[in-house]
Amino acid sequence: MPGIWLKSVEDLRKIEWSKSWLWDIRFQDPTVPANFKDWFPATTVEEKVYNLEDKNVESPLIVGAIPWKDSSVNVISMNFIDDIRLSIEEWLDYWVNVEIRGNGKYTSCISDCVKRVDIAKLANNNEIIKTNSYVVFPKGALFFSGTSDAGQHSSGLEFVVAGKITGED
Repeated sequence: MPGIWLKSVEDLRKIEWSKSWLWDIRFQDPTVPANFKDWFPATTVEEKVYNLEDKNVESPLIVGAIPWKDSSVNVISMNFIDDIRLSIEEWLDYWVNVEIRGNGKYTSCISDCVKRVDIAKLANNNEIIKTNSYVVFPKGALFFSGTSDAGQHSSGLEFVVAGKITGED
């Protein structure tokens, strides 16, 4: 018996189904290492689309839930491959320990802590599907982990989103 929507396999072939996305990222800051001043690939990116909590309400006419608020901190997670000199790792160390922590003497204001990051979601033919821009600062810890194997060194990072930049291409 055919389904409501699916009449034949041709119905499935008409849709271009979503895929695992390709990602390019760019930090717009004068201190970014030379090899990473333009767009470079990320192996994974997680952007929060939304987080909506509900609130239970009781009244004489209704008992139920209503949409309420977004109470979580917006965090972006990403992984990317560093160069042989670990330039991004060194830059992140400078960002956190010098620009944010003031070499252990103070903590900078939020306006001095954030940097702009652009994230481009690409189709498998490198066509740009969507670009989002944020101002962020690093969250958590960055550890160096290496092996004696031949391969690429990648870093996984989390950034707290201090703001989203809208209205630009």
